[in-house]
Amino acid sequence: MDTAEHTCKLIDVDIHDIQVVELPREALRHALLSARRPLDPGTQPNTPLWAKSLEYGRAYHGISWQNILFPAADAPLLEASLSRFDTVYLDDKVTVTDVLDIHSMRSDLLFDSNTMQWLLLHEMKLSIPIGVLDSAAADSSESSRRCNWYAALRDCLVRSSNDQPDQRAPWIQCAENSARQVICSYFYQLKRYALNPSDIRFPPNCGNLSFFYVPDHPEALFPYTKNELCSRIAHLGHSVERIEGSEADAQRKERLYYDFGGRYHTIIVDSQDAVLRYMPLQFHAQYCWAYLRTAHTLVCDIEDALVVESLSQRDEDYLDRIINNIQYEQFLYAEFSRSVQADAEILTYIDRTWSLTISLTQLEQFADNLASTLERSLQRSTGKTAKRQEMALFALSLIQLIALVSVWADYLNLIETYGDKNYGTFPWSLFGSEPILNSFNILLPWILIIVSIAIMMWCLARNVRQH
Repeated sequence: MDTAEHTCKLIDVDIHDIQVVELPREALRHALLSARRPLDPGTQPNTPLWAKSLEYGRAYHGISWQNILFPAADAPLLEASLSRFDTVYLDDKVTVTDVLDIHSMRSDLLFDSNTMQWLLLHEMKLSIPIGVLDSAAADSSESSRRCNWYAALRDCLVRSSNDQPDQRAPWIQCAENSARQVICSYFYQLKRYALNPSDIRFPPNCGNLSFFYVPDHPEALFPYTKNELCSRIAHLGHSVERIEGSEADAQRKERLYYDFGGRYHTIIVDSQDAVLRYMPLQFHAQYCWAYLRTAHTLVCDIEDALVVESLSQRDEDYLDRIINNIQYEQFLYAEFSRSVQADAEILTYIDRTWSLTISLTQLEQFADNLASTLERSLQRSTGKTAKRQEMALFALSLIQLIALVSVWADYLNLIETYGDKNYGTFPWSLFGSEPILNSFNILLPWILIIVSIAIMMWCLARNVRQH
């Protein structure tokens, strides 16, 4: 342990777990085609302090919050949750329950009315003695590296698989049930749409944990670029990642150690003000990741409809809303990036690690391709409609020809009955003689019938060749 660390007695660890909320496709469709309406803040409208920083450049001004659970206010729930956390050991003796601030535990439901994106946020705070943390980060055994307290704590907050028993803390399970009720209530107020709570899912392995380490002495770990404890703390996350990353990519400054991984993110700062500064970056990245997951479901839904050519006018409006939705998300990303220019280097590091900009661009291109495909499909549909109209006009023309034959038959009857008594010399003068006129009168109906049959056969043959 470094000499400077002896002046530090405690390190506060702020833990943030952002969980994806997955809605049925039909519910998403209904929400996108309905008027925007924010979420009711509820009876306790207070939001976390760092959330106020999301107003940078009004990037996230469309997000509404609702606190859905304070475990400390429910004694049985708190006791059950603490019993679960008591199984997570930092070292041989100290558990998470021993260092947990129970009043810091909270769950909030977030809703962005501009993108119809839902998120569930859990927060908690640990105050770990420096000696315990040093011991927890020092164990280098293979078994410890693969199942350290990072992984054990994640099992309390995030479900790993639907096929396995749910071992999460009762606090998390209760918060999810409360979130389901709030979401169902929102959709019911949205044109009386009845959403089944069981259809709202919190997908396994979709929770990302951010650990903010704040020493009680600002100079305790200075400089962070050379402090061994900072590296060992960050290694706690790397050792339990599914895809091992490079610790060399972490952003190291004199008062900041920023390690952005896959499921675990370790940020070591020198004050609580720094937490308020960098937590919005964490939220921004995980919001975009969650949005990409939701948008992928939306565009695949439209693609399926295009493949089977079962699009309706409502589907066309739906695709327009999706494209506008994606473009708004790109605008939001750019607006937030502009508002945190002082931390552009860290935001670039986060973007590079998760390929957020590339994914958003590809998503927009895919949506544009779907729009082009839809336009071509509509053109084909219009062409088929025009062909049907042409066939209808052709049928009318044939009917007119048949009617002409009938008129000519009436004319022949008149000629046979009255001869040239009432019609003067016109027919005779035109054809020259009566035998020629009689031959023309006999052949004309047959010629009209033969021409009509020939036209019909030609049209049928052309349709067969086209198909």
